[in-house]
Amino acid sequence: MKTFVQAGDVVTVTAPAAVLSGAGVLVGLLFGAAVRDADSGAPVDIQVTGVVTLPKVSGTAINEGVRVFWDNTAGNVTTTTTSNNCIGWAVGPGNYASGATSINVLLGRPNANAA
Repeated sequence: MKTFVQAGDVVTVTAPAAVLSGAGVLVGLLFGAAVRDADSGAPVDIQVTGVVTLPKVSGTAINEGVRVFWDNTAGNVTTTTTSNNCIGWAVGPGNYASGATSINVLLGRPNANAA
């Protein structure tokens, strides 16, 4: 097909700040994990589907299957909806205790942004 560009699991965006490989990247409402390091303003590939490990907010337990959000200011996953963007669901097994520093997140899917 002449109009096909790519499968879309990884897309290229402009890095909004300097990013390290594996870090969360939010561009507008599009979220993904950086595939490689990039300087601010440089093109960077981000993984927008699949399961990735991301930093988690401290002091809050998050159960498997719970919708999770990206706190772009703190640079971590949270369950707080206010001023944050939904990025997917916590996947386990089990839960992520309040002291856990990272969490596995199933990225995206169409209803991830539903209220």
